[in-house]
Amino acid sequence: MANYENATTTAFYKKAGKGMRVINKHDGEIKGIGESEMKKAIKMRKTIAIILCSVFVVAALSACGITVQPPIADTAYIDTPTPAPSTPSTVSVDDIIVGDIIEFGGIFWRVLDVQDGKMLIISEDILESRPYHEPGGDITWEHSTLRDYLNGEFYNGFDLSDRVRITETAVINNDNLSYDTPGGNDTTDKIFLLSIDEARAYFADNSARVAYGADGGSSRWWLRSPGYISYSAAIVRNDGSIFDGIYNYGNNVYNINYGVRPAMWLNAD
Repeated sequence: MANYENATTTAFYKKAGKGMRVINKHDGEIKGIGESEMKKAIKMRKTIAIILCSVFVVAALSACGITVQPPIADTAYIDTPTPAPSTPSTVSVDDIIVGDIIEFGGIFWRVLDVQDGKMLIISEDILESRPYHEPGGDITWEHSTLRDYLNGEFYNGFDLSDRVRITETAVINNDNLSYDTPGGNDTTDKIFLLSIDEARAYFADNSARVAYGADGGSSRWWLRSPGYISYSAAIVRNDGSIFDGIYNYGNNVYNINYGVRPAMWLNAD
């Protein structure tokens, strides 16, 4: 708008200046300018006079200590960006319920329990296949190579910011009462496998225990409880049932085909 006004004013002065450059005082006529252009020139003079008067008034008021406020701009049409809504950086334990699927450390986990600001989680899928105890032979959870792996290499695969949220858990290693197979000493673990009792308690039925591997098919997965003999461990079968009956003898600990579903207690906040 400023450029347009300047251009109009400039054009007017060029036109008026050209018409008013010669004045004939003898006949009282202004040569080189028509009546309409004369009226425009007079109007311009009045406008300039009004502007000058306004300037003098403002200056006088200022000299008397009176401040003249400029007009308040209409802000209705000012395009002010709307700030984006904030997103919580953490999930409160109050927002988590049993059965939720969460992502942690790039892995999807199922929430099995929530209490005291922590939640018990288990991997939603079978993450890999690995022996319970690679050399085989009599073994308990305490000395198994799978426990060493989960609390060593697997645990250290998480970022530091994730590792500090994984709590140490007092793990109870009960005997297998069906066969009087010793469960060994209790342990303190960051990451562990569920026991027979926990697999029964945290899953409503067999179908809820069914888990899938990378190939998309259901697969068997290890529990930490001992099987029918000291060189075997309990497992969950493809249909979700637990190897714990008289004909369900568990499996030899060196079997490489059974899957791993790690579990842990995680600080929710």
